[in-house]
Amino acid sequence: MTFESHIRAVLTPNISRSIKPASTGPDSLASLSYTEELRIKRAAWGRFAKELHVADARIEDVIEAPMPRAYRATSRRHVIMHRGSAALAHGEGSLQDAAQAALLEPEAHARIYDVIARLVRPAKPPLMLNNVIIRGSYEEFVVVFDVREVDADVVRTLKKWTRTIATHVPEVKHAWIYHDPSNTNFFIEQERPPHGHMAKKIIGSAAWIQSVNDIAYQIGVLSYTQINLAMIPTLIDVVRRVRGVGGGTLYDFFSGYGLYGAAFAKEFGRIVAIDADEATVANARYNIKRAGGAVTAVNAMMARKTVDRLLESEAKVASTLDTAPRRTMLLEPPRGGMPTGVRGLLAELEPQRIVELFNEPDEINSNVREWNSAGYVCDVVVPLDMYPGTPTIEVVLGFSKRTAQATRSRAQVKTSR
Repeated sequence: MTFESHIRAVLTPNISRSIKPASTGPDSLASLSYTEELRIKRAAWGRFAKELHVADARIEDVIEAPMPRAYRATSRRHVIMHRGSAALAHGEGSLQDAAQAALLEPEAHARIYDVIARLVRPAKPPLMLNNVIIRGSYEEFVVVFDVREVDADVVRTLKKWTRTIATHVPEVKHAWIYHDPSNTNFFIEQERPPHGHMAKKIIGSAAWIQSVNDIAYQIGVLSYTQINLAMIPTLIDVVRRVRGVGGGTLYDFFSGYGLYGAAFAKEFGRIVAIDADEATVANARYNIKRAGGAVTAVNAMMARKTVDRLLESEAKVASTLDTAPRRTMLLEPPRGGMPTGVRGLLAELEPQRIVELFNEPDEINSNVREWNSAGYVCDVVVPLDMYPGTPTIEVVLGFSKRTAQATRSRAQVKTSR
């Protein structure tokens, strides 16, 4: 069963009726009290955890969110036609879903969307607006207009709109146009923006500043970032605990703007940050250096040639050392995960410790099997309620190299059967 199926299974009839209007939406638990929601998720996790293929692992309970409502630092509205005029909808186009989503977003997002809704309602082509995205911190906001077509009229219109928005909501410091003729709805924190699409600044800059645990991060307006800013300090603490001792090299795959690299900058001799987006990698390099770390930033996809490149670099580093270098690997793939087989390639780097974050719990078993095949075994599982109001959670898994003794023990058990 999926994790969401277990959520539905533990809902009592009374609760089921109370959330029935939004039971199929992405934010179906938002109308509950958080006490009740957390109870449901922990019960569902207890059932789901029994189905995980991690027999030797320590499995912990769901860590609660410090700010379970109004936490969503990135939000999106899809532009649809409703009763003859344009309107802003959430998810796949439901106005009802937008009301549920508003419970999880900062109050300022609602004020921004109210202004934009008034501007959109009478708008006519050639605007061709796909989506409106709000992101940033809880104090400083970025508005991104995702459009199918862009020309001088579109640019003039959106500049005018931006002036109106900033007048009503002064916290809006940055605004950008993102040209997406394919209307891919990329900005739901599920995918990185595809390459080759035009982005144009209206006001502000190409990045905003966000502070976490006294570290100031520079984050690109079109870069992937965690959606629950209030939970990030807890997430960093969990990753540090699951990761174990520092020292040596930390390989931070899908590094984004360098959240973990900067947080752990002084705990490792070297940080290698790898991401497929060039601007994001540049921010990671800047943030990790600024936090006091020695960093190598690599702009690359997860592929054979990338691993070969890293293996060659490791060989050079190892040749300068008296002892075998310690390597730790951290992976936080976007939704949809990595192609099958990539984990086997990454295992060729022979890290002593691997930490992988899953924002889709249902992907855990298949990916654990990949690591097992590559010689690594899961020893700890920590779930966090990163997405309050929704029927999913984030899960952090720790892996160690399977010892020869453990391999022999498993072989003996298998033979005895």
